[in-house]
Order: sequence, then C-alpha cells, then structure tokens
Amino acid sequence: AQPFDNSHELRVLADTLLYRVLNNIAFTRATLKDSALFCGYFNSGYAYYLIATYFGRGPTEGGSPINLSHFVPSARLYQTAIDRWNESLKYTTNAYRIRLVNSLLARLYLFIGNYTNAAACAAKGLVSPDVPWLAKYDLVNDNEYRGGAGELRDQLMVDPRFNDYVVADPTEAARIKIKRKTGTGGWVFYSEIKYVQTGTTVTPIELMDWQENNLMRAELAVRGFSGDNALTLINQV
Repeated sequence: AQPFDNSHELRVLADTLLYRVLNNIAFTRATLKDSALFCGYFNSGYAYYLIATYFGRGPTEGGSPINLSHFVPSARLYQTAIDRWNESLKYTTNAYRIRLVNSLLARLYLFIGNYTNAAACAAKGLVSPDVPWLAKYDLVNDNEYRGGAGELRDQLMVDPRFNDYVVADPTEAARIKIKRKTGTGGWVFYSEIKYVQTGTTVTPIELMDWQENNLMRAELAVRGFSGDNALTLINQV
C-alpha cells in the first residue's frame, strides 16, 4: 500500500498548494506566485500520472478513487495529468522546466498510444547534456529498490535476460548493474545492484532524463511519426 499512499499524498499536497495559492494567499511578487503555481500543477500532474499508470482494480482496468470518490479510470486520470502539465507551462519561462514537462507529456502520450502528440512533445523534450530529474533519497527516507529489490533484500528479482545481455557483451556490465545469487536448493537468480548506499546517501532514481527522451524519439521515428534518425538517437544514449 505504501506506493499507493505516497502517490495520493503527493496529489493531495500538490492540489492543496494549488487551492491555497489560487484562493488564500496574497502575493506581492508575481514571479513567486508563478513559481508556486508551476510547482503545484507540475507535481499534481505527476501524481495523477503515477496513480493512472500503476494502480487499478485489475490487470486491464487501471485507475483509483480520488478523495473518497467512486473509482476513476486511468483514461480520466491521464487526461487530468495532461491538463495539469499543460497548465504548468503557463507559469514558467525556464527552458529546462519546459523541456522536462514536454518529456513527461511525451511518455504519457506514448503510453496511451497517442503517437502524434508524443512525437510533438518529445521533439521539445530534454536534450544532452540536460541533468536528469531525480527522486532523491537518504538513509532516513530510503530508496525502496535498495531495500526490497537488491542490496538488502530480494523481494523482487531481475529477469534473467539481463544477465544474457552481459554474457553476450561484457561491457554491458558497466550499464546493467546486477549480481548473481544462489537461493535455496541451488536456484540461481539475479538481483539489481544499481541502487546502493554510498557514504551517507542512497543512489537516486532517474524519473526522467534526456536518454529516455532520445529513446522515445527513436521509437516514434520507427513508428513513422517523426523524421528523426532512430539509430543516431540510440547511439547517443
């Protein structure tokens, strides 16, 4: 239940921020109000995206209640995320933020099969050497992949095909960070070691980076929705 609770907590905090900024707070600086509105719409959109993508009543029926409502299907939640992110763009002139929002929109459109809009947004998305947007963790607020799928416990495991990639091309070990382990009865499995404790910090998770945007552009080119050179984009990654 923790990811579900956390996603909804983010939604509530972001939507509450929006309500207060729009209804309760008198700003003396327009730039500060714009910054608050961007943060509210941006994070609200991401929360709705998470809820629509990862939760639901069954394998083919995604969605969630919102504020004790009846079940809201993923299609409506995705539309809310799209609306929130597009609204956030009205309140920033920061070039990096604009590219980040477009990359997130591109991924959502790609997920729902709207390839025309996905291509249009990806073309305006993150580019090298943009820094990634990160979920940051520390030893108090730990990275759950480290805690439950790798360094500490093995509740989740890596598909064996990733080991096949490393065997076929040993240089891939620098990119695909896995460890071979042996379970009860000699059963062999693989655990991720990407997220490991380093000093007093925990490796962050990349929520969006220019590499993913490149790969989306490459896929959309292969699908015929842009004139990009897919191989060039992949090789840059």
